[in-house]
Amino acid sequence: MEMGYLDEIEGNSVSDYACIFIGTYTWGDGDYPDECLDIIEELEQLKLENQLFAIFGSGDTSYSEFWWGA
Repeated sequence: MEMGYLDEIEGNSVSDYACIFIGTYTWGDGDYPDECLDIIEELEQLKLENQLFAIFGSGDTSYSEFWWGA
């Protein structure tokens, strides 16, 4: 298992792993934070259909309408 920061990871490096989990906070109306915009854009260009891959958010109980998973 490895852990890294989204703003330090190259998108094409995810193909080296059998299983990828990305956890991040969101802000506004569920927007990605600025520090992970580049990696998200790179990942959207990759073909990941043969890999286990998930992106999840941390949730925030301050937003009663959206915090079901927090």
